[in-house]
Amino acid sequence: MKLRWKKLHPNAKAPAVAHAGMDLGYDLFAVEDAVLRPGRVTLVRTGLAIEFDPPHGALLFDRSSMGNKGIKKSAGVIDAGYRGEILVQLTLDMDAPLNKEETKVVDYTIRAGDKIAQMIPVKPLTVFDVEEVDVLSTSTRGEKGFGSSGK
Repeated sequence: MKLRWKKLHPNAKAPAVAHAGMDLGYDLFAVEDAVLRPGRVTLVRTGLAIEFDPPHGALLFDRSSMGNKGIKKSAGVIDAGYRGEILVQLTLDMDAPLNKEETKVVDYTIRAGDKIAQMIPVKPLTVFDVEEVDVLSTSTRGEKGFGSSGK
Protein backbone atom coordinates (compact mmCIF):
# COMPACT_ATOMS: atom_id res chain seq x y z
CA MET A 1 0.00 0.00 0.00
CA LYS A 2 1.12 3.54 -0.68
CA LEU A 3 0.85 6.94 0.90
CA ARG A 4 1.50 9.53 -1.80
CA TRP A 5 2.30 13.08 -0.83
CA LYS A 6 2.62 16.27 -2.80
CA LYS A 7 4.85 19.14 -1.74
CA LEU A 8 2.85 22.39 -1.68
CA HIS A 9 5.55 24.46 0.05
CA PRO A 10 9.34 24.27 -0.43
CA ASN A 11 9.90 23.48 3.27
CA ALA A 12 7.34 20.64 3.44
CA LYS A 13 8.51 17.33 4.92
CA ALA A 14 7.11 13.91 4.13
CA PRO A 15 4.94 12.26 6.79
CA ALA A 16 7.36 10.12 8.80
CA VAL A 17 7.53 7.34 11.36
CA ALA A 18 10.41 7.18 13.83
CA HIS A 19 10.16 3.40 14.31
CA ALA A 20 8.92 1.64 11.17
CA GLY A 21 6.59 -1.24 11.94
CA MET A 22 6.19 -0.10 15.55
CA ASP A 23 4.67 3.40 15.42
CA LEU A 24 0.92 3.72 14.98
CA GLY A 25 0.95 7.15 13.33
CA TYR A 26 2.92 9.29 10.94
CA ASP A 27 4.42 12.51 12.29
CA LEU A 28 3.28 15.69 10.55
CA PHE A 29 5.52 18.76 10.57
CA ALA A 30 4.86 22.51 10.60
CA VAL A 31 6.04 24.14 7.39
CA GLU A 32 6.33 27.63 8.91
CA ASP A 33 6.30 29.31 12.31
CA ALA A 34 2.89 29.75 13.94
CA VAL A 35 2.01 31.57 17.17
CA LEU A 36 -0.51 29.82 19.44
CA ARG A 37 -2.51 32.14 21.65
CA PRO A 38 -4.19 30.81 24.81
CA GLY A 39 -7.73 29.59 24.16
CA ARG A 40 -7.68 30.23 20.40
CA VAL A 41 -7.62 27.71 17.56
CA THR A 42 -4.73 28.25 15.16
CA LEU A 43 -4.42 26.55 11.76
CA VAL A 44 -0.86 25.30 11.35
CA ARG A 45 0.27 24.53 7.81
CA THR A 46 2.02 21.30 6.83
CA GLY A 47 2.66 22.35 3.23
CA LEU A 48 1.62 18.94 1.91
CA ALA A 49 -1.36 17.14 0.41
CA ILE A 50 -1.79 13.37 0.66
CA GLU A 51 -3.39 10.45 -1.13
CA PHE A 52 -3.74 6.97 0.35
CA ASP A 53 -4.50 3.85 -1.61
CA PRO A 54 -8.31 3.75 -1.75
CA PRO A 55 -10.39 3.58 0.31
CA HIS A 56 -8.15 4.77 3.16
CA GLY A 57 -8.23 8.18 4.83
CA ALA A 58 -6.69 9.33 8.11
CA LEU A 59 -7.42 10.64 11.57
CA LEU A 60 -5.23 13.28 13.23
CA PHE A 61 -4.28 12.94 16.89
CA ASP A 62 -2.33 14.89 19.50
CA ARG A 63 1.33 14.23 20.04
CA SER A 64 1.94 13.43 23.70
CA SER A 65 4.87 15.87 23.86
CA MET A 66 2.54 18.68 22.74
CA GLY A 67 -0.08 17.70 25.32
CA ASN A 68 2.53 18.09 28.05
CA LYS A 69 2.79 21.75 27.00
CA GLY A 70 -0.98 22.28 27.05
CA ILE A 71 -1.30 22.16 23.26
CA LYS A 72 -4.27 20.22 21.91
CA LYS A 73 -5.31 19.28 18.41
CA SER A 74 -8.90 20.03 17.44
CA ALA A 75 -10.78 18.41 14.53
CA GLY A 76 -8.84 15.96 12.43
CA VAL A 77 -10.50 13.82 9.78
CA ILE A 78 -8.92 13.48 6.35
CA ASP A 79 -11.36 11.86 3.95
CA ALA A 80 -10.06 9.54 1.24
CA GLY A 81 -11.01 11.97 -1.56
CA TYR A 82 -9.46 15.13 -0.03
CA ARG A 83 -6.48 16.46 -1.98
CA GLY A 84 -5.93 19.88 -0.40
CA GLU A 85 -3.27 20.97 2.07
CA ILE A 86 -3.32 19.23 5.43
CA LEU A 87 -3.89 21.92 8.06
CA VAL A 88 -3.66 21.06 11.75
CA GLN A 89 -5.91 22.91 14.20
CA LEU A 90 -3.96 23.51 17.42
CA THR A 91 -5.14 25.21 20.62
CA LEU A 92 -3.00 26.35 23.54
CA ASP A 93 -4.96 25.52 26.69
CA MET A 94 -5.80 28.47 28.96
CA ASP A 95 -4.42 26.35 31.84
CA ALA A 96 -1.23 25.31 30.07
CA PRO A 97 1.74 24.44 32.31
CA LEU A 98 3.65 27.57 33.27
CA ASN A 99 7.38 28.19 33.53
CA LYS A 100 8.70 29.19 36.96
CA GLU A 101 8.86 32.87 35.98
CA GLU A 102 5.38 33.07 34.48
CA THR A 103 2.17 33.95 36.29
CA LYS A 104 -0.18 33.51 33.33
CA VAL A 105 -0.29 31.47 30.15
CA VAL A 106 1.68 33.17 27.39
CA ASP A 107 1.78 32.63 23.64
CA TYR A 108 3.64 29.58 22.36
CA THR A 109 5.48 29.53 19.04
CA ILE A 110 5.47 26.46 16.85
CA ARG A 111 8.63 26.53 14.73
CA ALA A 112 8.94 25.42 11.12
CA GLY A 113 10.00 21.76 11.21
CA ASP A 114 8.33 20.98 14.57
CA LYS A 115 6.30 17.79 14.79
CA ILE A 116 2.71 18.94 15.33
CA ALA A 117 0.38 15.93 15.05
CA GLN A 118 0.09 12.20 14.47
CA MET A 119 -1.71 11.02 11.33
CA ILE A 120 -3.20 7.53 11.61
CA PRO A 121 -4.44 5.86 8.40
CA VAL A 122 -7.89 4.24 8.63
CA LYS A 123 -10.39 2.50 6.37
CA PRO A 124 -13.67 4.35 5.91
CA LEU A 125 -16.57 3.82 8.25
CA THR A 126 -19.04 1.11 7.38
CA VAL A 127 -21.93 2.78 5.58
CA PHE A 128 -25.37 1.92 6.96
CA ASP A 129 -28.81 2.54 5.54
CA VAL A 130 -30.07 5.40 7.72
CA GLU A 131 -33.63 4.82 8.91
CA GLU A 132 -35.77 7.00 11.17
CA VAL A 133 -37.84 5.06 13.74
CA ASP A 134 -40.26 5.97 16.52
CA VAL A 135 -38.81 3.51 19.06
CA LEU A 136 -35.33 2.02 19.57
CA SER A 137 -34.82 -1.51 20.90
CA THR A 138 -34.01 -1.92 24.59
CA SER A 139 -30.53 -2.68 25.89
CA THR A 140 -28.92 -3.38 29.26
CA ARG A 141 -27.36 0.07 29.36
CA GLY A 142 -30.42 1.93 28.11
CA GLU A 143 -30.15 5.70 28.55
CA LYS A 144 -27.45 5.63 31.24
CA GLY A 145 -24.85 8.19 30.20
CA PHE A 146 -21.35 9.37 31.11
CA GLY A 147 -19.68 7.28 33.79
CA SER A 148 -22.59 4.90 34.21
CA SER A 149 -20.61 1.78 33.30
CA GLY A 150 -18.14 2.39 36.15
CA LYS A 151 -20.83 2.13 38.85
